[in-house]
Amino acid sequence: NLPGAVDRGDVIVDVRPTKEVLAGAVAGVLSIPVGGSFPTWAGWLLPYDRPLSLLAPDQARALAAVRQLALIGLDRVTGWYGPDSLAAWEHARGPLAITPGIEPAEAFAGFRRGELTLLDVRGSGEYASGHVPGASHIPLGYLAERANELPRDRPLALFCGGGTRSRIGVSVLRRAGFTKLFDQGGGFPAHSEAGLPVE
Repeated sequence: NLPGAVDRGDVIVDVRPTKEVLAGAVAGVLSIPVGGSFPTWAGWLLPYDRPLSLLAPDQARALAAVRQLALIGLDRVTGWYGPDSLAAWEHARGPLAITPGIEPAEAFAGFRRGELTLLDVRGSGEYASGHVPGASHIPLGYLAERANELPRDRPLALFCGGGTRSRIGVSVLRRAGFTKLFDQGGGFPAHSEAGLPVE
C-alpha cells in the first residue's frame, strides 16, 4: 500500500496533472506531470539504479509515463497506485499536503517585508536574461542537492517560467522536509507583466 511504500523509502513518482497535485499531494512523493517535459525532468531527478512506482489518476496516464520513462532508460517500473491510494493515505495518515497559490504582487510584497523567500527555479540563462531582484535562484535540476541553502524559518514561494517546474520544485522541497510552500504559478512572466521590479 502507499503509506507502507513511502515509509520504506520507495521511489514513487506522482504523474498526475500539477493542478491536482497542488490540491492534494503525499509529502515525500516526487511529482513530475506527464507531458512534453516529463522525460527531461525524470532524467534529471529520478535514480537509474532503483525501481520506480507511479501514482496516476488512471491506467492510461500510467502507461504513458512508462513509455516515456523507457525512452530515457528508466525501465524498472514495478507498478502504479491509483486514485484510491490517496484516500487510503488520508485514512491512515491524515490530510494530503495542499500547496496554496500566491499572486506575484502578494509574493513580492511578502518578500520585501521579509515574511517569505522568493525562489526562482528557472535555468541560469533564463535568470540572466531577467530576474526578480534579490530572489533566491536554484535551477530545478539542482534543487534537491542544494535545498539546505534555503531558510526553513519562513515560507517559500516558488516560480519558474510557466508553472510546471515550480510545481515539481514544491514536491522536491516537500521531500526535503519543507512544509511552508507556495506556488507562484504565473511564473516570472506574471511578475514582469504585473509591473513589479525586474533586473
